[in-house]
Amino acid sequence: MADKVDGRRLVLEIGCGVGYSTLSLAQGGRSIVAIDENPNCLVATKARLEEHGFSAELRLRSDVRAVSGGAYEVRYGQVPGGASPDILLIEGDMLNDPGLESWLKNTHQFDAVVCWLLGTHQYRAAEHGFGEYGAADIYGFRIAVQNATYELADKVLKPQGILQVVDRGGFANDDRLIEGLKASHRDQASVTTLVVQQVDHLAYAEPDAENAMPMGWSPPDIQIEGAGVSEQFPALISVTSVKPGGA
Repeated sequence: MADKVDGRRLVLEIGCGVGYSTLSLAQGGRSIVAIDENPNCLVATKARLEEHGFSAELRLRSDVRAVSGGAYEVRYGQVPGGASPDILLIEGDMLNDPGLESWLKNTHQFDAVVCWLLGTHQYRAAEHGFGEYGAADIYGFRIAVQNATYELADKVLKPQGILQVVDRGGFANDDRLIEGLKASHRDQASVTTLVVQQVDHLAYAEPDAENAMPMGWSPPDIQIEGAGVSEQFPALISVTSVKPGGA
């Protein structure tokens, strides 16, 4: 995945998880702003980077409060100021954090935005106002975040900057499926200036390490007439879009 953003110096990462992706980006010599709404993930990312000799600054911003019915709500403060390091880890939310969006628009123009293998914790659905995001469940939440990512990328990318979205899923080497994937992402990009350009995939081999978590893939949503399930295989599917403009 990191190879797809070769030559892109300043990268915005949406959802860093526990830092394997951030580390891969850093090892390519990139400057990174990584966002995650889970502070524990950000702490783990910082530790992983430092174990490999990278320095990262962590900026936590949330105020989490219990509300009625076993739900919780999150409010975010301002993004703390100061000089931007080469790797900046920020607690924030793509769906509930206008202050972060404003800060990104006013302080950075990125060469690339990446959103890789997005997921969330089961308790996210207990967030007060979760239903207002247009997601029926935590699986629909992924699409809601991707939609928001397309809109944000349109605002913070430099001309000729790229957005790369990578999902787990079923894949088949069929032009009809590839065109269907492009059409799906064109729909997400339809409210932006971004142009969907390229679909790539990498066949996914389940890890055999002890306690490794299987991917749990399902066949593609796009049904291919005449293509059986046996022709489909689990893969990491990358879709790259470009912001027009520039020389």
